[in-house]
Amino acid sequence: MSIVAYFKYYLKSKTKYQIHSPFVFEFMQEVLEDKRNYYYFKTIKHFIRRITSDNTPINDRKTGLDTTVRQIASGHHLSPSIGQLLFKTINHYQPTIALEFGTGLGLNTLYQCTPSTKTQFHSFESSEALAQVAKENFHILGIQHVQVHSGPIEENVKSLLSTLTPDYLFINCDLSPSFLKTLLKKCDPKSTIIINKPHTKGSTQWNWLCQQEAITLSLDVYDIGIAFKRVEQKEKTHFSLIKNSKKPWAIFW
Repeated sequence: MSIVAYFKYYLKSKTKYQIHSPFVFEFMQEVLEDKRNYYYFKTIKHFIRRITSDNTPINDRKTGLDTTVRQIASGHHLSPSIGQLLFKTINHYQPTIALEFGTGLGLNTLYQCTPSTKTQFHSFESSEALAQVAKENFHILGIQHVQVHSGPIEENVKSLLSTLTPDYLFINCDLSPSFLKTLLKKCDPKSTIIINKPHTKGSTQWNWLCQQEAITLSLDVYDIGIAFKRVEQKEKTHFSLIKNSKKPWAIFW
């Protein structure tokens, strides 16, 4: 975590008591401030603990060197708090067709695919080795509604977009601006689009996304950025949001 980046975010951030938009207040009340401990959190936690101690050899997609599942898993899964936030986001908005870019070992996918088996979930991973591990993980947990696509991500998605109109995107890898534009055009008019780590490796994509005309509302909660295509919202708006417990004195502002 960059201390400077977090400090800038903290100064700008608002709690639910400083928000007047009904849509954003509802997000904060029902998603960001939701303290419920959902049934699947414990299962995911135990499974991730198991994977992060798995020494099965695997070929790393970035370096081409042999490593282990444990080494990849240790640095490629979300913290429980952010994973649970994704779970609650999908649980609240109940998307019909969800696309995830950057499956990895499927650990982040677990938080997003478990709120509802009715969501048609497609996850894309460039590394065939990692995609295979993800498929095996889903099989172990009995998850059958996630389809993992391995190989060149942009090529795989373009063929899928000819028949599907997604309303939820989770971007966890680098995608070209031209491809992102194609995605935005194909998305449902009320889509939710999430960029992982907008203040670090995803900052370029996040800044680009927020500037697009199709995006009328963007929410920065530091660890993830959430953008909405809300056709009914005419004025482009951006908020930096934080839980009230992290900024309790803001209620007096």
